[in-house]
Amino acid sequence: KSLVDYREKNGAFTSRQELSKVKNIGPKALQNAAGFLRIKGSEPLDDTFIHPESYTVARRAMKLLHISDSQSAQQFLKSEDKESMQQACHELGTDIFTLQQIISELAVPHRDPRGEFKPPVFDSRIRDIKDLKEGMILEGTVRNIVAYGAYVDLGLHKDGMIHISEISTRRLSSPSEVLAIGQVVKVMVIGVDLARNRISLSLKRVPETDK
Repeated sequence: KSLVDYREKNGAFTSRQELSKVKNIGPKALQNAAGFLRIKGSEPLDDTFIHPESYTVARRAMKLLHISDSQSAQQFLKSEDKESMQQACHELGTDIFTLQQIISELAVPHRDPRGEFKPPVFDSRIRDIKDLKEGMILEGTVRNIVAYGAYVDLGLHKDGMIHISEISTRRLSSPSEVLAIGQVVKVMVIGVDLARNRISLSLKRVPETDK
């Protein structure tokens, strides 16, 4: 209702940042929702699913990789130029996963990434938390995103937890900058606490060869 009241009084939103002026939408709510709200206005990236926290990286990536529009982004993806990707990651201080997500969104800015995720392939050998070992690489689905990380369904009765510090090699303000609910990811098991029934996972530690 607050959104509707604001629009009726001030007209259509012109930027994602303007949402912060709406009553009852605090910094955390805006941070978690911003990546899923497309707004046509003065900032072209507001009309994509790229999270505002990644705008600086996105702009620098576009300059480094000579991407100016969706067509040039599509051409870059088709070229599969891994060397340029690796170099860009190094210069931007980010990881391949994040950079690929950004370029894919620039290539098709109005796609909804949540609709493209395929079902995960659970490891049939893992039936209980006791079967988990540190260093294992598993596939799972992001079930929930919170301020401090994300919960991943591994096909067990207990979800694993990726702390925000284990999502990316760069510092994130929100897990939503990289992850989305329903997204299938490969993760590394970095901790198993049987006493407290907790599973600690990492996204950033998964080797490139396993992604």
